[in-house]
Amino acid sequence: IRARRRDPARRKSRQAYSAMRTTLNVLEDESDSRRSCELLSEALKNYMSAKLKLNSAVLSYADVEPILVDKGVERETMEKLKGLLAQCEAGQYAGGMTVGQTGNLLAMAEDVVRTLESKLKAPKF
Repeated sequence: IRARRRDPARRKSRQAYSAMRTTLNVLEDESDSRRSCELLSEALKNYMSAKLKLNSAVLSYADVEPILVDKGVERETMEKLKGLLAQCEAGQYAGGMTVGQTGNLLAMAEDVVRTLESKLKAPKF
């Protein structure tokens, strides 16, 4: 218990995947594509922030790319993440996504996060 209290960032990192999965499950029922993109973008930034111990308020792909390279994340996964963040941004501001496109975006997010989790998993206490 003391080890957990000593490093709250580590605990946050360990809980990030569960929080991301919860958000993805909630977004499956969201009918507003702009809102879905906004919430997905926010959830991805929060996940990356917790895993990489960065400030999520100013997080961008450019911020996480060098760290992901250092952590051994494959280029393909990084390109998927970059595309996912770009699609979220486009969906937030341009809108017009169909339910199917939003569903594809969520599936892509789930795949990317699952892959990242295997590379960025925080060790147990």
